[in-house]
Amino acid sequence: MAFKDDASFLHFVTMGAMGTRVGWAGLEQAGHRIVELERYCCSNKIWATKVKRLRLPDLLCLRCGRRFEVRTKTSLEIKMSHSPTNPDRVWDAGMRDNDVAVFLRCHDEPNLAVANTLNCFEVSQLRATQPLAKLGPPKSASEGAERDLTWPSWVPGVSGTVTAIEANGAGTRLVVSYANGKRYTYPAGGKHVHGQIGTAFVGGEQILASVVPSQADIRCAGDIWNPIINADTSPAEIFTGLKGLTHRQAEGSADQIRVMLGHADPRIRLEAAAAIARREEAAGLAFLSDSLKGTGESTPWALEAAFILAELRTPNALASLRVGARSAPHPEARSACLWGLRGDPASLAISFQAATDDDESVAIHAAIVGATQILNDESTALAIAHLEGDPARAAVAMEALARAQSPSFNLVLAAASGTGAAANWAFTALSRMTPNAVKQSAGWSDAPTAMKGALTRAWFARETSWLEGDNQRALDVLSRQHL
Repeated sequence: MAFKDDASFLHFVTMGAMGTRVGWAGLEQAGHRIVELERYCCSNKIWATKVKRLRLPDLLCLRCGRRFEVRTKTSLEIKMSHSPTNPDRVWDAGMRDNDVAVFLRCHDEPNLAVANTLNCFEVSQLRATQPLAKLGPPKSASEGAERDLTWPSWVPGVSGTVTAIEANGAGTRLVVSYANGKRYTYPAGGKHVHGQIGTAFVGGEQILASVVPSQADIRCAGDIWNPIINADTSPAEIFTGLKGLTHRQAEGSADQIRVMLGHADPRIRLEAAAAIARREEAAGLAFLSDSLKGTGESTPWALEAAFILAELRTPNALASLRVGARSAPHPEARSACLWGLRGDPASLAISFQAATDDDESVAIHAAIVGATQILNDESTALAIAHLEGDPARAAVAMEALARAQSPSFNLVLAAASGTGAAANWAFTALSRMTPNAVKQSAGWSDAPTAMKGALTRAWFARETSWLEGDNQRALDVLSRQHL
């Protein structure tokens, strides 16, 4: 996997993941007990290997069984991706009539921030009004390329309050008073109003009128869902049932789940293994661990197995990830195993071992495992021990010290006070730490004067120059624009 500077792609993936998390929180407030239905919908991690997932909504309520698809836009609209010539890529593929599409506004300046207002529409109503939706141009030149399907709507750009809803021969008019004191009358025409007199709204965050008859009532109906697995239904329905049984631990469902280990679809087999492993049955963990060995066409399922093991996060699941980080045949499967070990204190040593992997992307993932640790005295000492010797492992150890939370500053200061390569690595780690945190540690007063002076000079730009931090990336981008 090549680490490309694709800031735009990461920007949109991050926006989607943040939006799904905000949608999750809002649905929980409405009484739902939410879990991911589409795995990784709340993550912005980018992988080179594409895991072809079933067409499913993002989120599932374990109480009522309702499913939710979350769409996050910088310009709020009722918009879905659609490929009219590909039945598998139409906007409502795999969706039920009572599924809900949730639309959220994302502000992207100065930083990404998703609004808490959930604009929700039932799939049944979107299907009924699809003839009124507008189909945009293809997003690429390839055959069957997706296009935007947009249902006309009105989103006021300024915050205010609905003061009147008037009906006349020309249709409905929506009268609003903006926070700046101005009044505005919106000629809704044939659009339906989604609000009432007195409704307060934040500019750009709420759909007040659209061609869709009404917004969905998203209050949870309570504990009414009985997840079942019917082998005669679609893989998407089987997957939904499995997900429910996985988290609900329903009595008598174990036999239903075990049968699915022999299903023709690898996604169903893996989800069945996840359900069995969650019940602490050895067969499920063995299936997932064996799946890490996949190569060729099975490579995506090796990654999916790693994602599931990281999700389970039991001691045995973490042990399987440690084995996979060293021995999974495909480099990205090894990377996925390492990614799943972030924050696991027992896996710090694995990051140093994987630093010498033949594949550079695996080694970089090893570095991030070390860099996400909370280091105590013992683990700080382990990292310092790897500053000596192999340069690849020393570099990962240095990153662990520089980026990790709460390392033992006293031990790092002592190591930097020595001589040789280890002292240089330790000094570099200190130079990249937060200056005040180092200066306030007990070891700072005992550190050699010359080293303290050198560190102070090393920290000078970070503490003084406005061009440090994110602006360095901006300068890097500008420096490449020279043709």
